[in-house]
Amino acid sequence: MALKEFGWDDCWESYRENHSDEKIGRIIRVERGHMWVQTTTTQIACMLSGKFYHLASESIELPTIGDWCAMSEPFINESNQNAALIEELLPRKSWISRVASGSESKLQIMAANVDYAFIVSSSNTDFSSNRIKRYVLLAQAGNVTPVILLSKIDVDPDYQVKLAELQEKFVDLYILATRSDDRQSLSPLLDLLVPGKTAVLLGSSGVGKSTITNLLLQEQAQDTREVREGDDKGKHTTTNRQLFRIPNYGMIIDSPGLREVQIHAQQEDLDELFADIVQLAYACKFSDCSHQNEPGCKIIAALDTAEIDPEHWQEYLKLQREIEFLERKTDVYKAQVEKKKWKKISADHQQRKKFKKNHS
Repeated sequence: MALKEFGWDDCWESYRENHSDEKIGRIIRVERGHMWVQTTTTQIACMLSGKFYHLASESIELPTIGDWCAMSEPFINESNQNAALIEELLPRKSWISRVASGSESKLQIMAANVDYAFIVSSSNTDFSSNRIKRYVLLAQAGNVTPVILLSKIDVDPDYQVKLAELQEKFVDLYILATRSDDRQSLSPLLDLLVPGKTAVLLGSSGVGKSTITNLLLQEQAQDTREVREGDDKGKHTTTNRQLFRIPNYGMIIDSPGLREVQIHAQQEDLDELFADIVQLAYACKFSDCSHQNEPGCKIIAALDTAEIDPEHWQEYLKLQREIEFLERKTDVYKAQVEKKKWKKISADHQQRKKFKKNHS
């Protein structure tokens, strides 16, 4: 099997000079710290080499689903399986990342080297266009093309209302309404997923990500469950991340649902999503306009004339504050990680000096 069938890109070609094809592969499954890598000949269980783990100062430097890696010579592990050590990660050309829940603001890479993010929102009471905006930001910030899927329209006779809202709010994005009982409704996705291309499914639990995976693969590759009665909230079904190759097409990554979406993005990513607001702000009389009470403010004028929706403006401000806040927290966390890293290096150095002195 050729590496290109699993998304190999010419940008990594130089790595084949130092590693044989049998020692280069793509991570296709991650479950509870264990990883499986697809090579040209086989799937192999992998773990991190001690040196790799020791040098990784942040979680974003650790392997994730979709990463390409270089491995050691294979060996037989304690489970009597063929195994190898991951010794090097190839540079990522794209990624989906978020700020993990918790107080430390650790960055978490959820998928790497993907071309499309299929953002799934079911057409039920859990529908939220503002949540979709967050997923769009995650995709654009990692150089990934977002595609919005309004799923389960077969159980919502009024889905056209939600579809119209999405088309109004995301005029520049591809939006597709899908059925949970009809693979034909997913045909436009297969047109995108030509051989070598990879998409990742993003969305809350129960929105139909695993159902979409099964329809694309035309087999029951992932377990599915109905939403809870009474609140239309989803149940967690997928607990690991896995990359599947669609016969004659590209690849799809199914991932667990996210309870919260803390965005990891830059101001320019936000500006791209809210281009209408940015254009108005550029036209303000004063370049440092705060859009509060200055004369000649185009934002205030647009709000007064209903040219822009007040909710749209408030969502922009909310996301802007969140990006600024998380950037500050992340910078503090990175500084702490770097300090710990050099403290450990110094301690190791002192330990080696002491060992040499005692054994000289």
